[in-house]
Amino acid sequence: MKKRVLLMGLAAVMVMGAVVGGSLAAGQASAENPVTAPLAAATLNIEWNGGKSDLVALTITDKVLMPADNVEVKNGYQVDNTGNVDAYIRVTVTKYWADENGKTTALAAGNIQLDLNSKDWLTAEKLFEGNSGETEVYYYRYPVAAGQSTSELLETIGIPASLTNDYAGMTVHLEAVADGVQFAGADANELNASGILASWGVSAQLDENGNLVSVTE
Repeated sequence: MKKRVLLMGLAAVMVMGAVVGGSLAAGQASAENPVTAPLAAATLNIEWNGGKSDLVALTITDKVLMPADNVEVKNGYQVDNTGNVDAYIRVTVTKYWADENGKTTALAAGNIQLDLNSKDWLTAEKLFEGNSGETEVYYYRYPVAAGQSTSELLETIGIPASLTNDYAGMTVHLEAVADGVQFAGADANELNASGILASWGVSAQLDENGNLVSVTE
C-alpha cells in the first residue's frame, strides 16, 4: 500500500486584540464602554508586546507542517501592562483552520495543539465540559507590575499524527485577546479573589504572595 503524504502549508498568524484604556476589572474593557470596577479607580491598560494597534498580525512560521510536527514559536507573545496599577492577566485564544476563502468550521480546531509555557501560565480546571476546542483561556500565574510584561505565552504549535488529507493546504490561525484585573496586594487575597470572580467568573486559589495557584471555571 502506498503511503499517503500529507502536506500542509502552515501560515499560522497570531492576531492580537489589544485591550487599551479600560477601567479596572473589566473583561475586554474599552475606553468607550467602561465597566465599573469594585476596586479603587485607576487606569488598567493591557497591550500586546510589539504592537499598539487593535490588530497585530505576526507570522509564526513559513514551514510546511507534517502530521506529528511541533513547530517552535518564533515569538512566544508577551503581554504588557501599560497602565498604572499591578494586574492579573489572562489571554483568550481562538484557534481555527482556514483556506484561501477564510475560516472553515468543517475541520476540528482541537487538532491545533498549543503548548504553553506552563511554568508561568496555567489553564482553568473545568467543572463542566462543552468547549468545542476552538477557545483556550490562559492565566498568568503572577501579578504583573505596572510597566512590566508577562513572560512568553506559547512555546510550540503542533498537529497530531492522525490527521487526514482533509487538512492538506489548510493554514492555522490564532486570534488572541488579553485582559486584566487589578492586583490589590499580597495582603488582600480575599479582595483579589473577589475581583477575579466578579470580572472573569472563575474561582481563583492564591498563595501568600497573591500568585495564582489554580483557577476553576
